[in-house]
Amino acid sequence: MIIHAAVLGRPVDTLRYRGDASLAPGDLVRVSLGTERVPACVVATEEG
Repeated sequence: MIIHAAVLGRPVDTLRYRGDASLAPGDLVRVSLGTERVPACVVATEEG
């Protein structure tokens, strides 16, 4: 599943990555951003 997530504190950017199929919009996750793992909110999911 492809996950689209908005990084908290950077609402203009969204990340797209492969993730767990059990995630849904509104779920809070930690995602890789460069060398850091940052908090983000799932904004959309798609099959892929």
